[in-house]
Amino acid sequence: MARLTRRALLIAGGAGALAGCTGLGEFLGQGSASPTPPARDASLERWLSTREAPYFIGHRGAGDVVPEHTLPAYLQALDWNAECLEVSVVMSSDGVLYCHHDLTLDRTTNATGTIEDLPSSSLDQVRVTVPRLGSYWVGEGLPTLPRLDAVLDEIGGRAVLCIEPKLDAAYDALVATITARELTGSVMLKLDASSTRIESAKQAGFPVFAYLGNAEVATAEAVTETAARLDPRTDALILPTRDDEGMLAPDRIIHAVATGIPIWVFPVHRRYEVEYFSRLGVQGMVSPDLGYLTGAVRPVNSDAWRTDRISAGELTRFPYSDRFALEWPGDGVVALGFPDRMSFLTLGNVCPITQPSYRVSVDVAYDPLPSDDWQHVSIAFGHADDRYYQHRLGDADGYHALLRADGNLAVYAHQAGDPDGEALTENVQTGLLRPGVWSRLTLTVTPEEILWARDDGTSVRAGDRRFRGGYLHIGSSATDGRLLLRNLRIS
Repeated sequence: MARLTRRALLIAGGAGALAGCTGLGEFLGQGSASPTPPARDASLERWLSTREAPYFIGHRGAGDVVPEHTLPAYLQALDWNAECLEVSVVMSSDGVLYCHHDLTLDRTTNATGTIEDLPSSSLDQVRVTVPRLGSYWVGEGLPTLPRLDAVLDEIGGRAVLCIEPKLDAAYDALVATITARELTGSVMLKLDASSTRIESAKQAGFPVFAYLGNAEVATAEAVTETAARLDPRTDALILPTRDDEGMLAPDRIIHAVATGIPIWVFPVHRRYEVEYFSRLGVQGMVSPDLGYLTGAVRPVNSDAWRTDRISAGELTRFPYSDRFALEWPGDGVVALGFPDRMSFLTLGNVCPITQPSYRVSVDVAYDPLPSDDWQHVSIAFGHADDRYYQHRLGDADGYHALLRADGNLAVYAHQAGDPDGEALTENVQTGLLRPGVWSRLTLTVTPEEILWARDDGTSVRAGDRRFRGGYLHIGSSATDGRLLLRNLRIS
């Protein structure tokens, strides 16, 4: 079962799962696909009786690493041992069902237009492209906009499917397709909490995945009213993970859990979020990165940026947002340059680091340089979990080792609740950074000390022993300039 255990939390992460997926390795041009796994009982009855909280539901397949709602994304989630997947369905002008989240093509494909106005002959030519996942997912050879029939041919009966008709006109055709394929025993119908179809879905024998799509509509009153329409034995009530202030407040989660309906949350990207919501009684984690969260893939000791694809566990502040997307200039380089905001990347793919002593090395360059030469590239480390870090956020205990644009090298400690860092070393002057010129930085951590060095032979050393958590982040404190990274290694 795709569920989180303490052991999985310790060993999870990594980027190497893409090529191992049944069907996906062949799609990516990495040799033959893995053998088809043995059939398993994908019935709702079995899943409901055996799942243990927290359990995981694939969101948009594996939407953090593979273009969402494509066959490769669904196959990736299955390769990560997903026992339940969320699938969105739209309908063409001639009545053909396709898997897609939006009612238009504009956001995630190489085409534009409203899907219900277009015939299947046009939609069959559409390719799905999500550039923030890497330059691999741009250009020719991209996954197609998949027909639901083709998706069910591959994954029907291999996992519980939570299928949503994104427009009401597709509802009857969707139910007819599920029924004709004899998949009613392994399908939940996903419906907006305001949908008038909830009762008819239940009368037709389908369990219901009822969701409140954002924090604004997920009021206490809406939660209570929706819960009253659901069956705690078979249904689920889904809430968003965040509101405008951050993580959804504990009192809102506790109120929902008290209804007795199984509560799920979406989208869950970080292990820290799993821990937070689990403590409050949430059972289901709807996630686009099951491989990272569940431990289906292990930590690695180097980046995979030469593949031009983001790795499981590599997390920007908001992984689904193009505003925080990595750039992929090629040759094993990634760039962080979010406009008008700091740029940091959680390196969950190499974490947690569990060895008492380790070394992190990486090549860095700015091109262009920040306008303020006191701004810096930094590695944050020693963190106990993978909650998002950026300079002066004040959310976690740990350290940051920095190289300023003016060449100053230093190590600081930071603590939750205090945005100001504590200097552990002097600022040691090294050579000025120059646009596009690479510097190799090396961080060595032992139980006794921290050593931070630049490849010109300059280094600083700190004897602080307080924080030895296993999570890393890297990024730039500047709100302009563009940070380039390559050759990340852990040893």
